[in-house]
Amino acid sequence: MKISKKVMCAGLALVMAMGFASDVRAAEYVEETDVEVVVEASEETVKEAEVTVVPMPEDYSNLTEEQAAIIKESEDGFTEEEIANMSPEELYENQLLPLDNENEVFMETFSLYAAAHYGVWTKSITQCENHYCAPAAVLQALYTAGVADKVSGSTDDAKQRTLAAAGALNTDVDGATWIANVPRVLDKYTGRTRKWEAYTVTNNQSGKSALAYRVKANHMYGQATIYLTQTTQLPYYNGTTSNHYITGISIQTMDGTYYDYDNMVIVVADPHYDSRFHGNHGVPYNNLVGAMHDYTTSRGPANLVW
Repeated sequence: MKISKKVMCAGLALVMAMGFASDVRAAEYVEETDVEVVVEASEETVKEAEVTVVPMPEDYSNLTEEQAAIIKESEDGFTEEEIANMSPEELYENQLLPLDNENEVFMETFSLYAAAHYGVWTKSITQCENHYCAPAAVLQALYTAGVADKVSGSTDDAKQRTLAAAGALNTDVDGATWIANVPRVLDKYTGRTRKWEAYTVTNNQSGKSALAYRVKANHMYGQATIYLTQTTQLPYYNGTTSNHYITGISIQTMDGTYYDYDNMVIVVADPHYDSRFHGNHGVPYNNLVGAMHDYTTSRGPANLVW
């Protein structure tokens, strides 16, 4: 089994978001929410930036049994047809629907826009070190869950350093972050009934269906998601390539058809230290899946934490 390599993040940032214009075929700002929806980026929208991609080590001997088990579990999935035919009890049994009563206290941070438009709030974080995209993305997810105050540190920079430390994400130890460490840290602070897990999203109909279901389930219960991407296919990066963690805060089906992937938008909160990439961005669904798939094919299997 190929083990997921560590990723050196170019940057991460999370921002409050929610709400989009019905026409997302052109970039525009929504006055109420200040969220930029970009479907076709241009040089005027995003200027090209230089981002250094740091080579990843080839030695995986320090991968723990727990990390290996998490990544192994991510290889097991369900087809679109199997998910569609599951009862609520089966969805819960297979950890596809987080029926967690304790999360009801966070429902005020969850917004239902329309039949298939779901989103959550988060605090915008800027990563304080070049390789801290994972700590920053996780901190944003903890703000969404309402538990960021549990992380030691009087400032958000200090909280990122706590999350990056040995025994947590191990970012400071490894100089990058194994995705297998992310669920364990989220479990520690959120304490939710359904455990967080790393998952591999594939670039096909089954993979797109599985991602849509998981994102919708998380946002329905007031939780963010974390995507691990190679940024080339993200329009607002304008072709710049970097391996990067970002936080997911909304899924929007523009025409109300749940599986019409050409008309779906994922909103991400990017904590990148560069203002050209930092902030909330609407990303066409297929582009996000492509960016996650690009990471998987070049680095390792898991590319989603939900």
